[in-house]
Amino acid sequence: MLKLRYGGETFTVEPSESVNIGRDKGNDVVVPSQHASRLHARVFGRDGNFVIADQSSNGTFVMVDGSTREIRLRREEALLGERGTIGLGSPTDGRRRSCAAVPRASAAAARAS
Repeated sequence: MLKLRYGGETFTVEPSESVNIGRDKGNDVVVPSQHASRLHARVFGRDGNFVIADQSSNGTFVMVDGSTREIRLRREEALLGERGTIGLGSPTDGRRRSCAAVPRASAAAARAS
């Protein structure tokens, strides 16, 4: 199971499910930010891991806890680690954070490299 936290709410993703993240009210996780696309990213389970797929024009930024390197996705996918931060359309650092979603996967999930 994966937990995404944003705006005081927690969203749970089971390995067989997917969650859409973006500005549009039809998404599972709605992020009312000018940096977020209507459908910005999708998080889903694949082969025992959780994956984030960028579907935006601004890119998705992923920072895995313990890492010093932020990954920028542009219409790409990345494995999510046990804990980290996802930025929609802007980096995850400090003032420019547009999404404070924090994924937490089970121990079976592989860490992003």
